[in-house]
Amino acid sequence: MPKGVYIRTKPIWNKGLTKETDIRIYNLTKSSKNKKISEEQRKKISASLSKYYQENPDKNEGLAMRMKKWRKENPLKAKEGYKKLSEYMKKTYRNEKRKPPMLGKISWNKGIHLSKEHKQKISKARIGIKFSEEHKGKISESLKGEKNPCYGKHLSKEHKEKLSQFHKGKFLSEETRNKIRLGNRGKVVSKESREIMSKSKMGMKRGDMNEEHKRKISLGNRGKNHTKEWIDNWREARKGFKHSEETIIKISGENNHGWLGGKSFEPYGLEFNRALKEQIRKRDSYRCQQCFRHQDELIHKLKNGKLQKYKLHIHHIDYNKKNNNSNNLISLCNPCHIQTNFKRENWINYFKDKMEEK
Repeated sequence: MPKGVYIRTKPIWNKGLTKETDIRIYNLTKSSKNKKISEEQRKKISASLSKYYQENPDKNEGLAMRMKKWRKENPLKAKEGYKKLSEYMKKTYRNEKRKPPMLGKISWNKGIHLSKEHKQKISKARIGIKFSEEHKGKISESLKGEKNPCYGKHLSKEHKEKLSQFHKGKFLSEETRNKIRLGNRGKVVSKESREIMSKSKMGMKRGDMNEEHKRKISLGNRGKNHTKEWIDNWREARKGFKHSEETIIKISGENNHGWLGGKSFEPYGLEFNRALKEQIRKRDSYRCQQCFRHQDELIHKLKNGKLQKYKLHIHHIDYNKKNNNSNNLISLCNPCHIQTNFKRENWINYFKDKMEEK
């Protein structure tokens, strides 16, 4: 019952009041039907109602609250009721081919947007509600393939732009990210899904991305390192994998994102000989200056599967093959030397600082 004066023009049917109060309120309001009520009469009615609800606070509940309590107290009966209702709807709208009452009509809430407070209330009310696995399975099957209302539909460019603008500046919290990770853990993508994804990405290249998009990806991946387990799994998955000749042509030479104008084919200076290399290794105590492994520990696996020892590589700090000054040369093992092919500016500054410390 709302606060203030509430005048009834009809007898109360199931508001939880007793018959005596029904008759009393009805008698008060019967005489005032289609007539102006004085302030005194209004005060009397409001006082009688407020007094009754003060004495009986349990009765001052809406229908929705009472239904909610009843569902909690009688969960089995509630389930049976839902089943009966669903069966009745199936019979009336499917078997008898009757149209639903709202079909072709504009819904009452079209164009109405919920406020932030309203959304927060809904989210709070739904906390702790979890669907059973059976219910989840039914939902997923009901939305599979052609049953899905979005099946075969594609978003327009305007719609995509609106979505991108709406999501700009929004970031998922760490809790949400962890939930997504845990939810996707152990899930295996089917071959059909992979084929669909590959078809959707056909023709897309990293070069097609704008500079802002590339910058966002680089910032997002900054500081992230793969675990040993991830690296081992990736290596096992890539075992025996070979690129086709077409792919090799596509990713080699000028087509490669790391192409620097053919610097690797430039000849070394005459001073860069075995004696100079050995001198640099001796200066660095025959240790890699990045991982500090000794030269005796370095083993290389050949294509035939045999293991072979190798000497430390001598790296040009400024990547100029003709600058063979001892301050521009440093000893590195094979894995560490491969890393220097990426983010060259960072490596130049890193090794220059290292040489100054010496």
